[in-house]
Amino acid sequence: MTLTERIKDLASTNDLTFAELERMAGIGRGTIRKWDVNIPSADKLLRVANLLHSSMDYLMTGEESLVSGISHED
Repeated sequence: MTLTERIKDLASTNDLTFAELERMAGIGRGTIRKWDVNIPSADKLLRVANLLHSSMDYLMTGEESLVSGISHED
C-alpha cells in the first residue's frame, strides 16, 4: 500500500475526502495525491497524520511506531 492509499483509507474511516483533509491541514488542493511521487515535507505530513489520528511512521511505512503506541487494528 502506498502513502496516498494509507491516507485515503484513514480519511475514509474519518469520513473525510482528500479535499477536506487538505483544507483542514492548510495545504494546497491536490497536494496529497502527489505524495507518492514527491516526498511530502515533514510539517505537512505531521498535520495530516494528526488530523487522521495517526503517526507519520504509519503513513510513510504502513508499520506501527514502537514509540507512539498508536494502533490501526480493526
